[in-house]
Amino acid sequence: MKLTVGFLGCLCFFYVIRQCNNFVLIGLDFILKVYTVLGLLFTVLLYKIDKEYEKKDYELIFIYFQKFFTYGSIFLASFIFTNEYLSYNKEYEITTLILEKKQSHGRSSNSISVSIDGLKTEINIGDYSFDEIEKSKFAAIRLKNGFWNKLLIIDTKLIE
Repeated sequence: MKLTVGFLGCLCFFYVIRQCNNFVLIGLDFILKVYTVLGLLFTVLLYKIDKEYEKKDYELIFIYFQKFFTYGSIFLASFIFTNEYLSYNKEYEITTLILEKKQSHGRSSNSISVSIDGLKTEINIGDYSFDEIEKSKFAAIRLKNGFWNKLLIIDTKLIE
């Protein structure tokens, strides 16, 4: 059971990284708060159960980081999934000035930095070459408020 939950936590961690890096505007402070609170909560709830089940005397810090990673990732993946798929809000489009343009290195994609709701956000642009990005001054970004009222980036198009 523990192995299954750990594997699910690992898969959820990669899903969270992908979604936060590409589509969801969630601040790092929110993510760290969720991981920390859930780590503490599940450490307190499951420490005694783990100790009795495993018959080993684990260090509290080891169990905390295990719960921090596993249950934090599962909760955040659930949060992001429901934010995106349970939302019935309408999409809208904004046009914003491109603040920075970054060329890809290796296997990474080109990216631009824009300001959305006063927050500087980096958006990966894989559909455009860096020459096209260099020519563009503005970006048209389709957004949608998610179920939990966190912004979702639906699509990004460059405007010269």
